Amino acid sequence: MANQPLPSDKHIQRRYLRQIQLPGFGEAGQQSLGEARVLIVGLGGLGCAVAQYLTAAGVGNITLLDGDDIALSNLQRQILFDEASIGANKADVAKQKLQQLNSQVQITAIDRHLDLPLAETLIASADLILDCTDNFTTRYLINDVAHFYKKNWVYASVLGFAGQVASFNTRLSCFRCLYPNVSEVPNCNQAGVLGVLPGIVGNLQALMAIQMLCCEQTCNQLVRFSGNDYSLQTIGLAKSRQCLICSGQQEYFQLHSHRCDESAQPRAITASQIKTFIEQHPNAKLADIRSPAEYQEHNAGGINIPLSDFESWFAGQVSQPLILLCQTGKRCQWLLGRLPASSTARSPVVYLEGGLDALTHPTHSLHLLKAL
Repeated sequence: MANQPLPSDKHIQRRYLRQIQLPGFGEAGQQSLGEARVLIVGLGGLGCAVAQYLTAAGVGNITLLDGDDIALSNLQRQILFDEASIGANKADVAKQKLQQLNSQVQITAIDRHLDLPLAETLIASADLILDCTDNFTTRYLINDVAHFYKKNWVYASVLGFAGQVASFNTRLSCFRCLYPNVSEVPNCNQAGVLGVLPGIVGNLQALMAIQMLCCEQTCNQLVRFSGNDYSLQTIGLAKSRQCLICSGQQEYFQLHSHRCDESAQPRAITASQIKTFIEQHPNAKLADIRSPAEYQEHNAGGINIPLSDFESWFAGQVSQPLILLCQTGKRCQWLLGRLPASSTARSPVVYLEGGLDALTHPTHSLHLLKAL
């Protein structure tokens, strides 16, 4: 990919002529797609269809995430793969196939399943997220982190002869408004699915994604498709007062904190205590655990170690006092709850209570942090 020449305006015009011709789309719509960063979670039947059409449409940057390997039973519906691909990782094979379709699209393949630290990094840097998985746990995780970062996303599911797609502008409603509790609905591996259904529903999902990237006109709609009578039903979605996320009762790191080490004792310091801490620990280092995009937009200095990378980075460090920093302090609190007590006992590790929000005005404390 690094050696691929940049496409000329004439090349773009020729390649995407048929969609540029569309009223209301035009060159501005194509430019929006070319600048977009899309995360596709899951490369099953839905993900294969979505990835192909977004690549063909010229979405500029696509990240593919799937930790599963290709099996014989996948080939009935996951049409990016073939018999020679069996045993290989889905994301890796999908990237190879998609690059042959459009060499100008920047495609990243990640051989992993989505977890909280990874969601923190990938969703924060994406313009749109597409859920192409088959489990509610991952959907809630995508929803909750997307809500925090104010990112739009598109959900889809299939079962038997039916499927549905929903688009979410998280300022207006979210997946928990639609499904407040974990559903016991079986997935297609348990209940079966007609192979063509993920293709139909995945294409609807890709259509929603393109429209959201260009104009957001489909936000907060649920579309249900029946393969029995070929009917489509569209339902508008609204915010629920009982929703834990939309009501502000919970944030994503609280709802997904079941892996925390409860024996650890997180320690917070206030802005007024920064000077004393630095005087006691003159070799202290400031570590900002927000995403790179957040750090670049505004920071108090120090080093940027994103939440997803922190634990591996921390394990390889020589004992050194640390002040952790995020936007509100809550991510730092969650992270300290995960670190073994033995590791934080070797040298003080604290976090700034209230985070950067506690330093919204120029203060002596802010100057102290920038000097670390």
